[in-house]
Amino acid sequence: MSKDPKSCGYIFTVLLLAASASALATDAHKLSLAEARALAKNSFDYINTYKKPLGDNAVLNEEAMTHIFRSEKYRSLLNSWPPIFTDQPDAEKFVSCRNLLTSAQSYAITQQKYASDQLDEKFVISPRKQYKTDLKNCQKNLATTDAMFAQQTAAHNKEMIQKFGGVDCLTVLSLDKTTGKTIEMPKPNHCKK
Repeated sequence: MSKDPKSCGYIFTVLLLAASASALATDAHKLSLAEARALAKNSFDYINTYKKPLGDNAVLNEEAMTHIFRSEKYRSLLNSWPPIFTDQPDAEKFVSCRNLLTSAQSYAITQQKYASDQLDEKFVISPRKQYKTDLKNCQKNLATTDAMFAQQTAAHNKEMIQKFGGVDCLTVLSLDKTTGKTIEMPKPNHCKK
C-alpha cells in the first residue's frame, strides 16, 4: 500500500468532521466556569481511561477504535462542547481538554495506519505530539483554580485597556454579505485612534 499521506486523506476528513460535530450542536447554552470545568474533567477522564492503549508502543485495533471513538459517551462529550467561534470565555479556558478528544483520535488513527504499513512514521510524529500537548495542557488547565483564572482574565483585560482602550477596541474584520469582501467594523468612540 502507498505510504503517501494523500492516500490517507480521509483521516483528516474524519477528524474535521469530528471537530465540527460540536459546531453542529443546537444548544446555545453558555457554559459557566463550573460547567466548563466539569466537562473538561469528564473529557480528560474519558481519554485518560485509554492512556495505555494510546501509548507510544500500542496500536488500537478496529474494535477498540470503534469502542473508544464511536461510542455514545465519546460523541456526547464532543457534542457537549460549545461550537467553535462562539462567545464562550469559560469554555475557552479548557480548550485543550476539548481538543484532547480529537487529537487522541487523530493520533490513534495515524498510529494504526503506521502499524499497518500505510503511513511512514514521520506522519505519526505531529499527531502524537499534539495529543501529548493537549493531554498535558488539559491537566494544567484542570489544576488552575477559579481564582487563578480570574487573575489571568483581570491581567489580560488591564493589558488590553492599556494597549488598545479595551477588548472592544481591537480591529474586528467581517465579511460584506453582498460582495464577500473583508470589511473593518466600526469601533466604539472611546477607542484610541
